[in-house]
Amino acid sequence: MGTVWSIARLSIQAAVRSRLALMLVVMLGLLIFFLPLNLEADGTLEGYVRIVLVYTLGIARFLLSIMAVWLGCLAISGDIQDRRIQLVITKPVSSTQLWLGKWLGITLLVGGLLVCAGTVTFVSLHRAAVRLLTEAGESPDGREALFVARRRVTPRPTDYNTEARALLDERLAQGLLPEGLNRNEAIAGIAESIRMEYSTLANNEYAQWIFDVPPSRIREKEPLLLQYTFTAPEIDPEPLACVWLIGTSRDPARYRADTHSTPGGVYTIELPPELLSTEEAILVQCVNAADKPVSMVFPRRDSVVLLQYAGHFAGNYARGMAMLFLHMAFLAAVGVTAGACFSTPVAAFASLWLVIMIGLGGVIEELSRTANFFNTSHIGAPPAPGFIDQALQVYFRGLYFIFGPFRSINTLEMLATNQLIEWGTLLRYSVYWLPLGCGVLALAGIWMLNHREMAWQG
Repeated sequence: MGTVWSIARLSIQAAVRSRLALMLVVMLGLLIFFLPLNLEADGTLEGYVRIVLVYTLGIARFLLSIMAVWLGCLAISGDIQDRRIQLVITKPVSSTQLWLGKWLGITLLVGGLLVCAGTVTFVSLHRAAVRLLTEAGESPDGREALFVARRRVTPRPTDYNTEARALLDERLAQGLLPEGLNRNEAIAGIAESIRMEYSTLANNEYAQWIFDVPPSRIREKEPLLLQYTFTAPEIDPEPLACVWLIGTSRDPARYRADTHSTPGGVYTIELPPELLSTEEAILVQCVNAADKPVSMVFPRRDSVVLLQYAGHFAGNYARGMAMLFLHMAFLAAVGVTAGACFSTPVAAFASLWLVIMIGLGGVIEELSRTANFFNTSHIGAPPAPGFIDQALQVYFRGLYFIFGPFRSINTLEMLATNQLIEWGTLLRYSVYWLPLGCGVLALAGIWMLNHREMAWQG
């Protein structure tokens, strides 16, 4: 283990001498100290916290990601190119120790910079909260209501498949659909159309959602938040009037909120917890009360969610930083393995390709669920997929099987909106990125080092 630490220390020293690394560190320092001073939010403390977290830590993550990949690519390929590797391979140092030492050094360096950036941002947020509350004439203790973590509760899923099957059978009986169609795909398409129909509210129409929230999880004196977002078919910047009724099946109008919201925004309504201290499910209804003929569309199931208190912001922030650290460790492993396999320019492009493929995990997942790529239908019932469609589906399923597990949650967005990052989520990604992701990359890099000729140069 002493050999690994020695190589790690030398890797850190070599990285510090890199001009690109020094430039990125200077940019990072200027960013975390001066960017929060020049950001303008919507005038609210919540808006300021959100924009600082998203922009400051977002840019910091971008810079550190570049540093992790680039230094990883240089760690071994740079030594081979400059022939410094000959000083190592002539000593009793195994390929495993070499790879682990290089990866550990870069991970510790980038992780240390991440901790510095995260700490400065955290302190800046609290100082800014005190300043803004003082300027508004409010008590600085009011920041405690903002710096919390909340658990998202999505509505109870509604099964539209029964209605979709009945509609499909009716269309088949009427001869409106072609023969040989994929029945499962047809039912899924019709069910989605039905869901969108129920989620589109014309004037004076309403939609409802049912939430299962155990009363034991409703913390006394901590408000329950209703968060919603919607769109509109027409581009209209003017707010639309909505009436929200929150209660239970026996008392659906226990709480009422009249709002004026602009399509595309994200809004919250504070609900007193004592109104919901019941064993019954929570019923939420929204009425389109606009004074003009404009429809409201709630496109996703999580367009309306409940946010309940789940802990303090500091613990959630620490878990978010841990998620970012795991991501940096994985990127460093990508760079080190690529550098062990290729020259520096090729390693950089190979690392970039792998990172892009992981970033496109959501798109690949959607494509893996698509049965028809060319032979499509616009009446909700696609025909049976052809040979090329089936081949493409197998291809995208394979890609998703490889890259899907390494997709990351939107950590910064969750921190900015006070969404809880579960310990289970952190543990799951720790397994994906360290033993699985970094482990596979380590095996590939070590194998390549054992089979790559490096001492013949010169």
